[in-house]
Amino acid sequence: MTIRRRLVLLTAISGIGGLLFAPFVSASAQPRASVPSLLNLALILGMGSAAVAALCSWMGLRWSDRADLPMPWLRAWELKSPTPPGALRRMLAPAMVGGVAAGILVAIVVRTLPMPANPGSLAVRLLTVFFAATVTEIVVHLFAMSGLVLLFRKQWTAILLSSTLFVLIFHSGQVGGALTTSVVLLANFIFGTLTGWMYARYGFECAILTHAVAHVIALGWN
Repeated sequence: MTIRRRLVLLTAISGIGGLLFAPFVSASAQPRASVPSLLNLALILGMGSAAVAALCSWMGLRWSDRADLPMPWLRAWELKSPTPPGALRRMLAPAMVGGVAAGILVAIVVRTLPMPANPGSLAVRLLTVFFAATVTEIVVHLFAMSGLVLLFRKQWTAILLSSTLFVLIFHSGQVGGALTTSVVLLANFIFGTLTGWMYARYGFECAILTHAVAHVIALGWN
């Protein structure tokens, strides 16, 4: 199956996500004088996110098709055909339940442990959802997990290894004492495992939606 339409869509959404991520990065930076202007930062993040997403999607979509991992809405988009009956309903319920549960759990962990509050206004924090849900899922699951499924022929091996990659790439920094850091890394490993399982069970779109819902709740609360 061709991947052109899916590749363009995922690259475009990721580029927009990078642009919208710029205010959060700017609010996080210390010292502020070392940060490029907001416009320059948005252009850098937008182009960088689009480039990473394009490369990872280019390989990941091929691997996903070869591994026959579910992707009902995006494959229908590729073929310009109607979404399979009931696909949205089967995806929406688990994504909402999993996303809400994960978001509340992460928010509780963040508010319980001695961790600094996220910078920026509520609007600035919520704008990061497009980058966090799309780019992260493309890199960790569409690209890495799909390739690992083909390599090992075992979905759970691929899910657990890609969850480890998720922790190493996106959450490798020290966020407090040893206990705080360990709890945060474990929570993110569990979350990566959840979204990886959502991909394997319900589809890549479900993994993105689960991640988005959890991200909105966790950052909206903190």
